[in-house]
Amino acid sequence: MTAATPKLAGPSGRWARLARKMWRSRVLYLLLLPTAISLITFYYGPLLSGLWHSFRYWDLKQDIFIGLENYTRMFEETAALAAWRNMAVILLSQLVIVSSMPLLGALLVFRLTGGRMQYLWRIIFVLPIVVPGTVVVFVWRWFYGVDGGFNLLLRAVGLSSWTRIWLGEISTALPAIIAVGFPWVAGLNFLIYLAALQSIPGEVIDASKVDGAGPIRRFFSVELPLVRPPNRAPHHPDLHLLPALV
Repeated sequence: MTAATPKLAGPSGRWARLARKMWRSRVLYLLLLPTAISLITFYYGPLLSGLWHSFRYWDLKQDIFIGLENYTRMFEETAALAAWRNMAVILLSQLVIVSSMPLLGALLVFRLTGGRMQYLWRIIFVLPIVVPGTVVVFVWRWFYGVDGGFNLLLRAVGLSSWTRIWLGEISTALPAIIAVGFPWVAGLNFLIYLAALQSIPGEVIDASKVDGAGPIRRFFSVELPLVRPPNRAPHHPDLHLLPALV
């Protein structure tokens, strides 16, 4: 009988087994290589570069290590504090918008009685997903421009005194940024809420109607508690939900 080949032990053996596994899957690793290069070049590279330069003062002529001075200025300068405050306002407003407006849109579509109307409004609300973000930015910049959509509309109805430089005035800049995307219904959150509402058993809805629950009472007592589990975690765009359009 031929003696069995002893298995390699220790770190060298583990590295050898890992190398053999990688070699057997070399085609898959080769296919992943472009993605890995893109991540390193456009994500992790700039991230590490920003972290490195945050401890330094640099320009075209010099590169000096200054420790935590940049972070200290970030929490002391008036402009930086205002930026933090504005960021907090935008963050909180977006959390409220993302949690409420898609749910409201999904509820209105769910309450429609005709299946064709539900299908039509579902497509209308979801189609903006395919619009690139750059296009959305340019459209809203035109609306907020001096001769843009909002000012043209105000002048057309005789309210020229209400025209503003919407993104250039302190009183309107922050609300204008928050209002981008109005009515804030379109998106995958809308699909998730609608799918959750459609998963509620019809017997539960019928029982609430028999008990005399109106639309508002039915929403807060029946539909919202049953929709709440998928509402506990934030949802991000994900292409695997696109088949829900069909």
